[in-house]
Amino acid sequence: MRYDPNKYDPKKDLIAIHQIRRLFRVAERILGRPLPFDEEGLRMISRSNDERALRVLRLIWKVIMRSLERHAPLIAKILEPYKQYGHDNFHDIYSMAIDGFIHALFKFDRSKNVKFSSYFVLWVKSRANAFLRDNVVHASLDDFEVPPRSTWVHPNDDTARVDLDKAISALGDRDRDIVWKYAALGYTYEEIAREYGVSRQRIEQLYKKSLKRMREQLEAR
Repeated sequence: MRYDPNKYDPKKDLIAIHQIRRLFRVAERILGRPLPFDEEGLRMISRSNDERALRVLRLIWKVIMRSLERHAPLIAKILEPYKQYGHDNFHDIYSMAIDGFIHALFKFDRSKNVKFSSYFVLWVKSRANAFLRDNVVHASLDDFEVPPRSTWVHPNDDTARVDLDKAISALGDRDRDIVWKYAALGYTYEEIAREYGVSRQRIEQLYKKSLKRMREQLEAR
């Protein structure tokens, strides 16, 4: 199924989140204790020996899965660029993205006047990019080639491989995220700027500044 933004109904998301909250309250009454409205709350219900609470847990997961199915086309579209990292990595990236979606269900605040579809996209990308930084970036250089747009490091050498771990370690979390989204994942300055709530020019400035620092690290080798 292809993603069609015209078919998006934000009311269904609000209904789903309300249903999950209501079911959490039922579980609290059954267990006789408060539960955090998050993934840990799910685990607490799961660890209980009360069959009634476990039935409620199954209902919660049913609501979560229905919501996930509604947004599966958009999640697939978001994750399309990550397929370049191979089947095994993509499987893990997809799992992390689903974790991000579920986290968004718990953390969404309708008072912020943001659609859930916009909100969960941030968490899906955040979890996917975190996996890349923690796993792909630190992978052996024999297994990881710099994506085409990253030829700025050795612009005249198509076969050059770069010690990305050392170069990127000189950057802060924000700058590292910007570099990877633009250089490795193919995001535009505009897309990154929307995520950070700043201007396109500011993102370009930060990217070029980070690029300079990375070059300095590479030249110091």
